[in-house]
Amino acid sequence: MLVKESLINPDKFFNLNGLEYEKDEYVLVYNNLLSDTSGNLIKDGVNVGLKSKFSSGSVLVYPIPFSLYTNGITFFTDLDTLILYLSDLIISNIGSLGGVVIKQKKDTFAELQDGLVAGELSYVETATGTKWNPLSGYKPAGWYVWNGTIWVSDRNAIATQLEANILSLSQKTDKEFMGWVQFFDTQYTELNPFNLVLDVSKKLTNNAGSVLDIVGLFGANDLWDPLTNKFKNDNSGDKFLTRISFIIETLTNDKNLTLELKIEGTQNVVWSRTIRLAKGSGVATVVTENLDYYTLDNFLSNGGSLYLTCSGDAIVYDIDFIIERAFRNN
Repeated sequence: MLVKESLINPDKFFNLNGLEYEKDEYVLVYNNLLSDTSGNLIKDGVNVGLKSKFSSGSVLVYPIPFSLYTNGITFFTDLDTLILYLSDLIISNIGSLGGVVIKQKKDTFAELQDGLVAGELSYVETATGTKWNPLSGYKPAGWYVWNGTIWVSDRNAIATQLEANILSLSQKTDKEFMGWVQFFDTQYTELNPFNLVLDVSKKLTNNAGSVLDIVGLFGANDLWDPLTNKFKNDNSGDKFLTRISFIIETLTNDKNLTLELKIEGTQNVVWSRTIRLAKGSGVATVVTENLDYYTLDNFLSNGGSLYLTCSGDAIVYDIDFIIERAFRNN
């Protein structure tokens, strides 16, 4: 597997087996992540691949032994060197490479801000100073790891941190990636309802004033944004099951209510349900609907919002959502 710098524009592309691919579109993926009796990663058995950051089904290279990769001059003989090499090639902005998060990317070392937690990784684009002159304060381009006090460019320290992040992927269980969160809206009550006007579509809000959080590695803020009132997530290819519940009272008899999930951009409405409100004017109707959705590039960029449209004036209150992660695309 030949991977090298782009022949067209190394700042924006990388070259794989003679074809050009855009940077920041792909992440590293791994399998055969095994550890020895001491909990150390068995690096010789790790397979490395490349897949799309935005589409779970788009795999550029299925994980293969690291020894099958070459830079055009020699084949790689260890995992650490390959990961550092591929990372330099495929990333041009702050992002993630298969679970390894780059906290900062700056033009020079002087622009790096202090890290928050030991083990954070950053990337510097341009070397400063003179390499052969120790008095010039030379700082190379490339990777840096925060040791708790300063940023260091020691390749062994960086490789150790990359290994720790990769090993952590193999130790995560499905339960850690799963879980559910219930968001109760405290803004709209029976005494202070949400108003719907005849045939006017209006976003259904939830201020998450009360939260019941039964989650693993993610938290409530990863699933719902009460400021923008959008479902959100930061991982492509995940799937969610969601229960939407609220009370509605119409001001006239026999009206229809339409509930829609919309994603901004080209997709717009991705789920819709129409409910007949037959209980009559002024009678409280409990609406409970289950929907599922998945997160690909458009959803990750825009988030998803719920909209209500009623064929007559109505009021809505006691809103709550239960969001369950049904599938985690590692």
